[in-house]
Amino acid sequence: MKYTLISEKDFEMMKNRFDRFFDEITELCVPKQIDQGWMDSQEVCLLLHISKRTLNSYKLKEILPSSRMGNKTFFKITDIQKLIDISKIK
Repeated sequence: MKYTLISEKDFEMMKNRFDRFFDEITELCVPKQIDQGWMDSQEVCLLLHISKRTLNSYKLKEILPSSRMGNKTFFKITDIQKLIDISKIK
């Protein structure tokens, strides 16, 4: 087995690059509305890979609670996470 020694400075530089890479990947993969706590219908459909009709069925069957503000329907991120957790295959 071959070993390669690197300086502490190089190690820190590599570590910083990995940290930045991790932050960028996390930012791309995590929905931006998580801090706000609500998502609209289109965002939920994209996240769950379902159609608007399916989302409407979930809403009517009370599988996924929703709130309306004007003409727009919103869903709590915590409710969406519960639906995802329930739907996971164990």
